[in-house]
Amino acid sequence: MQKMSLVAYHRLLELMGNRSLQVGDFISHRQLATRLNLGKQSISQALDVLEQKGLVESIPKVGTRIRPVTPDDIWGVLQWRVAVECRTAFLAAQWISPEQRKKMLPLGRELDELVRNPPDEMEITYRHEKEKEFHLFVAECAHCERLVADLQNLDIYFLMLISNDLVRALRRNTRLVPHEQIAEAILAGDASRAAERMQRHLEESPEMAGFTEWYVQERKKLSGRSDFAGKKGEKDDLGSE
Repeated sequence: MQKMSLVAYHRLLELMGNRSLQVGDFISHRQLATRLNLGKQSISQALDVLEQKGLVESIPKVGTRIRPVTPDDIWGVLQWRVAVECRTAFLAAQWISPEQRKKMLPLGRELDELVRNPPDEMEITYRHEKEKEFHLFVAECAHCERLVADLQNLDIYFLMLISNDLVRALRRNTRLVPHEQIAEAILAGDASRAAERMQRHLEESPEMAGFTEWYVQERKKLSGRSDFAGKKGEKDDLGSE
């Protein structure tokens, strides 16, 4: 992506993150270019990337809009994140460098303090930035560039959670596995425990625990239907708008 297109991409993520652009909103390329003081080509290229990532959609003869995020989308990105991050935690426990070891625990504790005692003025996007910093650092400790590159998509993951009403409605306060515990397992060199704690941390987070329970139950109902079982490839109504 060219430099100005990348700028446009991140500005669009900011607008979606702070709800200046909301689900269902149609986007005028020309008006957005004027608003962001960027060229229409940069805006178009940024929107093309966001469409590939599933955040916007082009409707023929209508325009481009912020795409509704379905439960299937949320489930998919959660499974992607669990798969990638469990592997990063596993490898980090084996490959973390001496210099990285100094930073790991303080970073985890700092984030846990923000989770426990968020300042009144803290916006959800700020917490997500700090979470991204920690999880990307774990990936860096794994010394695998591909895993780091894959986790650059955490912005997309967080935006999907923010923009889905069902996730917010089912949010519940659960016993979140602290980042400090993940850091301790990595520093102890216990790869299996680090991966297990990472998985629990992601699946039992307040944003995901209630949603996951609901989604699994709904999937069980669908799989038990006589008109659903065995009909692979047909679109079911889970997550229909």
